[in-house]
Amino acid sequence: GAQKAGTTYLFHQVAQHPNVATPLTKELHFFDDNYSRGLDWYLGHFPRADETSLLTLEASPGYLFHPHALHRLAKDLPGVRVVVLLRDPTKRAYSHFLHERRLGFEPIEDFSAALDLEEERIAPDFARLVSHPEEPGFAWRHFSYMARGEYLEQLRRCHEIFGKDRVLVLRSEEMFADPLAALAASIEFAGLP
Repeated sequence: GAQKAGTTYLFHQVAQHPNVATPLTKELHFFDDNYSRGLDWYLGHFPRADETSLLTLEASPGYLFHPHALHRLAKDLPGVRVVVLLRDPTKRAYSHFLHERRLGFEPIEDFSAALDLEEERIAPDFARLVSHPEEPGFAWRHFSYMARGEYLEQLRRCHEIFGKDRVLVLRSEEMFADPLAALAASIEFAGLP
């Protein structure tokens, strides 16, 4: 899902299912940041297939936004099912901004000023990322407040790569208003009892 859209919450809810096994850490960021480490590195974070019949999951909120991650995911895990969480783009952007301020990465104190500078700040990183997928760049990662909330193209790409039948789109606002319905939809979509 989108960053700051509730992926951690949903991950922990689904992970409580008795037929689900989790990786060593929630956000492996393999298909966006760590792809050069190789598929064995990624798979090493999960229980061995011959040791369990459990379904595994992971949640890395950068996959939807990264221009190469979904293609990599489809190539390396051809049967994967994808759950996408989307949050109101304005609220998501502001939450992202506050997150970067808390971490000390965002030196600009005014949200509006940060938005005004976003395109200028992230454009060089994005241009480099297209031809050098392993170098997302600091600004692209930390200051892409509006760009990450431009969901239409991200969802189109996701549906083109996986097909609509293998993509479940949930709205964060609806998930938090009715968490059991979102959990039930996720469990059913994953084929879990």
